[in-house]
Amino acid sequence: GREPITIRTDKIPLRGPSGTFDRLVAVATDITDVVKAQAARARAEERLSLAVNGAQDAIWDWNIETGEAYFAPRWCELLRLDNGCQLTSMSDWRARIASTSLAAFETALHEHLEGRSETLEVELEMVAADGESRWMHCRARALRDETGLAIRLAGCVTDISE
Repeated sequence: GREPITIRTDKIPLRGPSGTFDRLVAVATDITDVVKAQAARARAEERLSLAVNGAQDAIWDWNIETGEAYFAPRWCELLRLDNGCQLTSMSDWRARIASTSLAAFETALHEHLEGRSETLEVELEMVAADGESRWMHCRARALRDETGLAIRLAGCVTDISE
């Protein structure tokens, strides 16, 4: 048994000498590999989503070069922020770190960005929107360029409050 293939057809009508459409050019392209790759990506995204939701962690991703950061909606839940909250930078995160944990965070972050640690791992006291302290276990790893410079940092936080 042969595996089925997926074909995309593109058709272009052509005008004849009289100006009317009297011919058609058709091109068939085998896109089986593209369809399989899209399906594999969808399965991988679903697997990741299920794992992250199951772990109840909040993921984040910081583009160090642009300063842009992504914080999953779970961050807002953990910090009891309003629905639709927008956290878009590391300063948004730093603003929620309790003053007693800020130095530890900055030290761990600096050590990791400088390449002196394999991963960023630190426990932080964070302040939720209601003023309550929440303890978070933060884990992350930098993506580095060919020179070893950290260009991106991504990871997750877990609420370890009792």
